[in-house]
Amino acid sequence: MDQEVIYKALRGEATPDELEQVARWHSENPEDFQRCADEVHMQIDMMELYGPRDRGLLLILFIFLFIL
Repeated sequence: MDQEVIYKALRGEATPDELEQVARWHSENPEDFQRCADEVHMQIDMMELYGPRDRGLLLILFIFLFIL
């Protein structure tokens, strides 16, 4: 699933076609969808916990934990 489409959907900026892609992804691969949703929720929780001043550090932590 295209990460940009996911982020657009979360921000409420996705087109109807992009929303259909997300819905199709959810129905075809619910485990992957749930993993992604859990990661997003964790990011939101961390942002609320640490606030805006530590967002750069959180981004580095996210990249280290989930991408590398």
